[in-house]
Amino acid sequence: FTVDDYAHYLFTPRDLSQWVQALLRYDLGDGGGGGGGGDQGGDRGGGGEEGVDLLEALYYEGNRIFADRLVGAGSVAKFQSILRKTLQDDWRFTPSAAEGTAHCTWGAAGLAAESRRSEWGRALGVLAPEEYDAVLRKGILTYEREVKRLDLLITEETKQHIARVDRVLSKPGGSLLMAGRSGVGRARIVSLVAHMHGTPVWSPSLTRNYELKHFAADLKEKVLRVAGLEGEPIVLLIEDHHVISHSVLEYVNSLLSAGEVPGLYNPEELEPLLGPLKEEAANAGHRGAMFNYFVERIKQNLHVVLIMDCGNESFSVNCQSNPALFTCCAVQWLDSWNKASMNAVPSMVLRKHESLRDDESVQSLLAIHASASAAMEHSSTPKNFMSLVQGYKTVFERKHAATVAKQRRLKGGLGKIQEAAAHVDTLQAKADKQSKLMTEKQAAADSALGEITMSMEQASEQKKEMEELKGKLSTEEAKLEKRKVAVEAEMADITPILEASRAAVGDIRSENLSEIRSLRMPPEVIRDVLEAVLRLMGFYDTSWISMKSFLAKRSVKQEILNFDAHNITPEIRDAVAQLLEEKGRSFEEKVVRRANVAAAPLAAWVKANVKDSGGLEKVGPLEQEMKGLTKSLQKSQARVEKLKGALDSVDQKVAELKAKFSSLTGEAAQCKLELDKQVSIIEVAGSLVGKLTGEQARWETQVRDLDAELETLPKSAMLSAAFQVYLPGAPEALRKQMIAEWSGIVYGDPSVAAASQQQQQYQDVGAGSDGGSDGGGSDDGGGSDDGDDERRSSRRRRSSRRKSRRSSKRASAGAAGKSAFNFTRFMSSESEMLTWKSQGLPSDQLSMENAIVMLQSTQWPLIVDPSCRVVEWLKVYLTSGAGAPPPAAPLPSADDEEEGAEGGGGGGGREAMAAGSLAPPPASAAGTKL
Repeated sequence: FTVDDYAHYLFTPRDLSQWVQALLRYDLGDGGGGGGGGDQGGDRGGGGEEGVDLLEALYYEGNRIFADRLVGAGSVAKFQSILRKTLQDDWRFTPSAAEGTAHCTWGAAGLAAESRRSEWGRALGVLAPEEYDAVLRKGILTYEREVKRLDLLITEETKQHIARVDRVLSKPGGSLLMAGRSGVGRARIVSLVAHMHGTPVWSPSLTRNYELKHFAADLKEKVLRVAGLEGEPIVLLIEDHHVISHSVLEYVNSLLSAGEVPGLYNPEELEPLLGPLKEEAANAGHRGAMFNYFVERIKQNLHVVLIMDCGNESFSVNCQSNPALFTCCAVQWLDSWNKASMNAVPSMVLRKHESLRDDESVQSLLAIHASASAAMEHSSTPKNFMSLVQGYKTVFERKHAATVAKQRRLKGGLGKIQEAAAHVDTLQAKADKQSKLMTEKQAAADSALGEITMSMEQASEQKKEMEELKGKLSTEEAKLEKRKVAVEAEMADITPILEASRAAVGDIRSENLSEIRSLRMPPEVIRDVLEAVLRLMGFYDTSWISMKSFLAKRSVKQEILNFDAHNITPEIRDAVAQLLEEKGRSFEEKVVRRANVAAAPLAAWVKANVKDSGGLEKVGPLEQEMKGLTKSLQKSQARVEKLKGALDSVDQKVAELKAKFSSLTGEAAQCKLELDKQVSIIEVAGSLVGKLTGEQARWETQVRDLDAELETLPKSAMLSAAFQVYLPGAPEALRKQMIAEWSGIVYGDPSVAAASQQQQQYQDVGAGSDGGSDGGGSDDGGGSDDGDDERRSSRRRRSSRRKSRRSSKRASAGAAGKSAFNFTRFMSSESEMLTWKSQGLPSDQLSMENAIVMLQSTQWPLIVDPSCRVVEWLKVYLTSGAGAPPPAAPLPSADDEEEGAEGGGGGGGREAMAAGSLAPPPASAAGTKL
């Protein structure tokens, strides 16, 4: 490792002194130099009581002093091999520190660290991975809460860089030269470590008119006053874009080597400036000049951090002309991330998108970056890789959201069509149901009408029958009345006698009956009377014993009084009449009364009943006829009453049926109205749905196309992001070549790369045609022969171009079934490009691609446009309201890295727009910003 390789490969005994002095910052353990020495402190965190192994600290500090300044992973590995071999040969020591451990100030024990504060810096210790991660999380959280969002990806490599910066900035006057490429995160690491140490960071705030005198004034007021007068540590952070002249680095070189800038203060400023330091100098025991004390405080408290791009052609010149940048700074060469960090970056940036951070996608991103780095040297920075990953995420999210929204709208339209068809089916089913209901209602109304007719016919018949019955009743009543008069006339003489005899029987006393019953043998008169009584009443036993038994009944009088002459048969009547005839004297009233008072009424009763029986026999036919007439009359009356009830029921039923008929008729009419309305709606809706059938098929095709687009969206988004990051400054030929190469990488199919090239050729043909039509003029000379020849030639050219297009399409269609990537079609639409063209943008392919990059890239565009046509278009675009510019990238702060860019021009005399990655100029600087 010599200066012939790199100018900063200058190693002196001073490095050995720093190596030994650095060991004084550790709490070293007792055991050092053994083969297992590496195990004593490698896994311990917090600088435990046993301390850090000496050889472990020696190995770590050797790497920091020597390996950190080496260029390339090969050189670092070579040095580490030499160091390990030396330690193994001389001390039988093999480094064994666990991965993820950190040698830092936060790893030193608290009290021990305070006691070891010395001229060599804060104490260092070993911190275990979990504890180190916790410290960093807390530090980042505090920084983002108190300062700003950090946006630093914490990989294992970043953690080691933070520990290395902490090691330097925690040493009095420790300064850093961090050489490398943009995007590693150097400025953010320095800001984080300084904030965790409680140290302010200052960088020049550049404006359009910022000059060296302003830098000198800021240096005196904002840096040297804090470090020299206030005695507080401060970090001076200088990046490439802060170097507005070579004098800035000369000032820094002087501060690093001598702690002062000659001529920065004039004598008039020094006296009031150094006055407040006299008391502090006396207390510190300083015996020299006050300015020397001021300088010593600056050396102790000022930490200069230079962040420079090693790819800048003036880097070596600036460093060689200012040797203190190498001799007084700890050099850290950070030209890129290691392989592990490169693999980790996509996973960390795309952590919310599982589908974008699979192994295939990560390897494709790495391969694209490597391909771009090989073809374009300026594209090999970590900043570009970070922009690629961020752009991949941004393009995917934007396109995915737009595609999903479009798909949702199409599916919503399809859903509405399906809803309309379903609604039509529902209406049709409802109409069918309504038609069926109307038929049922009409049938029910017809049935009710039939029942009404039948009921009224039945009522008419019943009324007729009732009238006939009423006439018959009148006739039978008259006939019955006539018969009744005849019977009453026939029975007029008998009835009074019978009633008188009954009354006489009723007057018989019980004593008289008892007297007759008490006779041992009754007189003949009494015997004849009692025999007649018994025979009339149907008793055939006429012995005295039977007579006495009859008289002994308590109800004998009632039986006699209630006796019905109708029960006397002709035989009984004839027998009793014969008895009356034979024993007539026994029934004479005087004879009977002399025999017994009670026998006289009985004799009269016998004679009356015999006579009554005879009369009844005579009027029997009349009575039977009367009974028949009465029975017929009652039956007819019952029938009439029944017919009256039936008529009333029929009237009620007819009234109900009329009400039901009226209701059913109304319901049927309502159903008819609703059915007509529904049929009208169905006809209109069915016609509309039928017309939308073609639209539905087209939308379904578009939904399937969008599904296919979503499947290939991650790959297309990756190619689009790569185009925006690496190709805006490249000529057309290189763009085609790189897109074809990247398509093969992303799709893993060489045929896709061929299809992409063919697609680019097809675009060139189309662009040439458009350009010709725009740029070419026509002769207004009328119908000249020259004009006709020109038109015929133009038609032949157009025909040839159409054949070429068809050939290109067929070739593209055969490329493994995959469509070639088209940047303009993927990132824009035909309508947008037509709008841009109408606003004055050249219609060639290069201009369209660059316009898309300007409007959609998250980087600041640097426009190279000698003819100013694109700038004029951009002004029209931004003032016409045709579209708002996309969200701009966040403004870089003073501690952001400088971003290098190379502008590229297009071939063939076309305007070239190169969207580079330059940091934006101050607000007042010239240039177009989006």
